[in-house]
Amino acid sequence: MNSEIYLDNAATTKPYEEVIERMSDVARFTYGNSSSTHKKGIEGHRIVKSASETLSNILHCEPNEIIFTSGGSESNNMAIKGIFDANKGRGRHVITTPIEHPTLINTVKELNKDDGSYDLLAFDDNKNLDIKKLHQLVKKQTILVSIMHVNSETGEIIDLEKASSLTKNLNDRTYFHTDSVQGFCKLPINLNKLNNIDLLSLSGHKIKGPKGIGALYIKKNTNIKCLIEGGSHQYGLRAGTLNTPGIAGLEIAAKLAYNKLQENYDHVRVLNDYTKDMLKQYCKDYIINSPAINSPYILNIAFSGIASEVLLNHLSSKEIYVSAGSACSSSKKHSKVLQSMGVDDKYINGAIRVSFNHENTKAEIDLFIKEVNSILPMLRKFRRK
Repeated sequence: MNSEIYLDNAATTKPYEEVIERMSDVARFTYGNSSSTHKKGIEGHRIVKSASETLSNILHCEPNEIIFTSGGSESNNMAIKGIFDANKGRGRHVITTPIEHPTLINTVKELNKDDGSYDLLAFDDNKNLDIKKLHQLVKKQTILVSIMHVNSETGEIIDLEKASSLTKNLNDRTYFHTDSVQGFCKLPINLNKLNNIDLLSLSGHKIKGPKGIGALYIKKNTNIKCLIEGGSHQYGLRAGTLNTPGIAGLEIAAKLAYNKLQENYDHVRVLNDYTKDMLKQYCKDYIINSPAINSPYILNIAFSGIASEVLLNHLSSKEIYVSAGSACSSSKKHSKVLQSMGVDDKYINGAIRVSFNHENTKAEIDLFIKEVNSILPMLRKFRRK
C-alpha cells in the first residue's frame, strides 16, 4: 500500500493511468511527424485534430483557435510577448496583477525595459483583487490586460466575466488574457459566453495529464506575433514538430477531468472544508489566506512563529507533501502574493499551500493535521530560542 500523502497537486499531479497508456501507445505506434503527408503522418495529424476538437468542445470555441505549446509557461509568454510585439503601434501599456504566476509577471516586467509600461491592480480591504480599479488604469495606450483565473497560491477565483467585460467597455481595442492553468477542467469555462476573453493559457500536468504540454486559446482575428519562428505549423503561430504523445495525453486527461468536473469539485470542496475544521480543532495561532470565494483545490495556511521550510522538510520526511507556494517561486524567502495582500510578516514566513486532488481522502487529512499539530510546538520553541 502506498503510504505517501500527496497534497501538492497545484504544483503537479500524478498522471492518470489511461494517460500513460495512451502516450505509450502513440509513441510506440503513431510516431510519424503530424506534418508529413504519408500514412504515418496522417495518423499523427488525426491525433492532433482530435485533441483540438476535444479542447474546443470543453472551452466552447473553435478547434483552429487552439495552439498547442510546451505548457503554461510558454502559453503565458506567447500571449504577453505576442500581443506586445504585434501591437506596439497602438500602445505599449499592459495591466496585470501582483498575484500572477512568475512566467507572466516577470515577462511583463521584462517588456517594460523595451519602452513598455505596466500597472498592477491592487487589493481591496478584504484582500481580494480589486477589479473595479481597472477604471483608473485602462487607457488609450493599453494593449493588454492579463488577469489569472485562479491564483496558484491562495486559490482566489477571479470573476472573468466582470474583468473582461469591464476591460472591453473601457477600451474595446484592448486584448484580454487569462492564465487558467489552475482553472481548466476544475471550474466551468465557456468562452462562447465569456466572449470578451481573447487569450487563455492552460496546462496538462495540473489535471493529471503529462508534463511538457499545454495550449493557448487565441480568439479568431487576434493580432498576435508568433513566439517561435520557423515553419508553418499550427497556422503559422508556433513552429516546430508537434509533441503528438503529449497532445494525446492532454486530450485523455482533459476528457477524464471534464467528464467528472462537478463530482471532483464537490469532493475537494468537502476536503477543503474538512481541513479547515480540523485546523480549528487541533491547531493554534494560524490564519487562512485563501479568500471566501476560492477554488477548493487550493488552501493557503500560515502558522506564526515557524519557518515553512522547516515544517515542509519535517512533513516530507513523513512522506506528506505540501508546498510553500508556487513551485516556480518557492525558492523566494517570502511570497510576493501574500506580501501584496498585506499579510503580516509573522505569518508569511510560516505559510504553506495545501492543494487537493479528487483522489485525496479525509483519512489523509487526519494524518496531515496530526503531524502538523505534533511538530508545531517544537518548531515554535526552537524558533524562539
